[in-house]
Amino acid sequence: MNGSEGRDATARYAAALNGLWEAAGRPPHRELARQGTAQRPPVKIAKSSWSDWINGRNVPSNSRVAGFVVELLTRRARHRDPGFVGAKPDWWGQMRRQALAERRADGGQGGRPPRARPSAPISASAPERCLVGVIPPVADCFQPRQVAVVLQDALEAAGGETVVLTQQPDGTRRSIGRGRVLSGMGGVGKTQLAADFARRAWEHGAVDVLVWVTAASTPAVIDAYAETAVRLALPGCDGSDQEADARGFLAWTRETDRSWLVVLDDLGDPDDLSGWWPPSDTAGGRVLATTRRRDAALWGHGRRVLDIDIYAAEEARSYLSDKLAALERTEPDAELDGLAADLGYLPLALAQAAAYLIDAGITCAEYRILLADQRRTLSDLAPDSLPDDHPRIVAAAWALSIDRANAARPQGLARPLLELLSVLDPNGIPQQILTAPAALALLNGSDHELVRDAVRLLHRFSLVTHNPAATDREIRIHQLIQRATRENNFAPSADPGAEALAALVRTAADALMEVWPENEHGRLAQTLRTNTAALERAHPSALWQNDQAHPVLFHSAISLGETGQAAAALAEWNRLYDSAREYLGPDHRDTLTSRGAVGRALGRQATWRVR
Repeated sequence: MNGSEGRDATARYAAALNGLWEAAGRPPHRELARQGTAQRPPVKIAKSSWSDWINGRNVPSNSRVAGFVVELLTRRARHRDPGFVGAKPDWWGQMRRQALAERRADGGQGGRPPRARPSAPISASAPERCLVGVIPPVADCFQPRQVAVVLQDALEAAGGETVVLTQQPDGTRRSIGRGRVLSGMGGVGKTQLAADFARRAWEHGAVDVLVWVTAASTPAVIDAYAETAVRLALPGCDGSDQEADARGFLAWTRETDRSWLVVLDDLGDPDDLSGWWPPSDTAGGRVLATTRRRDAALWGHGRRVLDIDIYAAEEARSYLSDKLAALERTEPDAELDGLAADLGYLPLALAQAAAYLIDAGITCAEYRILLADQRRTLSDLAPDSLPDDHPRIVAAAWALSIDRANAARPQGLARPLLELLSVLDPNGIPQQILTAPAALALLNGSDHELVRDAVRLLHRFSLVTHNPAATDREIRIHQLIQRATRENNFAPSADPGAEALAALVRTAADALMEVWPENEHGRLAQTLRTNTAALERAHPSALWQNDQAHPVLFHSAISLGETGQAAAALAEWNRLYDSAREYLGPDHRDTLTSRGAVGRALGRQATWRVR
């Protein structure tokens, strides 16, 4: 390549690409992007990047992306004109390499435009590429989740992005702006999503410097930054002063023309990164963080939050099917779907359940029976050897978050509040239950404001989801967090721990009665009925103790009848009659009351059912 050719390489590449695009019928960017997304793995073609390529402002830095664009346009050109003869892939590759070399010589890096400010000084002994830390290995049967495409789009949309993965309070997805954070409750797969992105970025040559940090504390972050500074041979960074070296690395990220990616995995407390966030305004840098927290401190300063949720139903089925197929095992889709639902579609729980049933040589149906047995704990159903380098069993995945939440303000209130929530309906709990007199007495005499603050505290730690706009269903909690909370605080068998759980269920039932509205047709009454059913699931006999049925049981059945649900009311009264005979005996007044209610419900049905 002579000097003249070198200076014109970018323009010649753009001219050739324009010619091919014209021959292909000038397909719009959205069509190119759609075709790229359909590839496995997806090929990302940002609108701004496409515009830069065809206008000679940039060239593709990724050979796979460049090759895909040329191949797609060539196919379209041949479809329009069967006699079309395009350049060979080797020619396109040589053209792109010449353009890349030209841009590097002019002060750019990769496919990026040259920058106006000078590069940060760096030693000639520095490595061409640098990887600090260990990217977690890909999980067995890793699922290409739809959210991974959203993450890719977010990080590649523009330079200087900080992405933080989180779980949004209302389950909706916000628009993707500058800067992101990955967050959500433990076990939803945040680290695997971050690792997948980082691994592909490194293997495809998209970044020159990649730093993977387990960001559990400030010293851990400083150590990783300082090691990177020494590995890059930055001026004055020799390992003698870690904090000075770490600040030298941050200064380098602001000034360098090289491409870099910093992954801050499992951020425990936003305060730990105060003063240590990499910059969010550089063209060549990316920051990706994962955390269970939802604090307001994660927003702003060029950062945004991307919600990470549990598997979709089809993703869960695909994961289980692939995991079993690897060992030449198959299960009916109905059982796979049932197991996924039983585990609340939580990726960590599904991985450990699959490992257990494979190790034990049992079927999904048999595992589901074991899971339904409340005498067995989640720990009992964990495999002896955890899959995919999981550090903890699913039951312990939230222990650290609970401890930290309980130590935060209002101190000492998060744990008892979580215990109360653990016996209610995971799909929707009215906040007013928690401020009923019975609940306030349980929560050490707390007032309405303290309870509200404690709910927000649990939300910040991703232990619950609190959405004040969701009338009468403001609070949601994953069913496995509920079960783990009960198992960690109340023994599952007949002993003092079980009695403590029964007392908690009765207190929650008292709170339901205290807030039950007169209007049985409203949403609140409907939600309270589902919460009553949840109390019975948490401890089947708790509401039949002290020689009586708890009033909430009969009130819930009456509520069904009042709303015109005659068949449902009849079934509920029949169930209550059977339970009353079992727990109280055939002659108890509550047994006779439920029997009379069955007769009245039958009369409303105008049918007769012989029992």
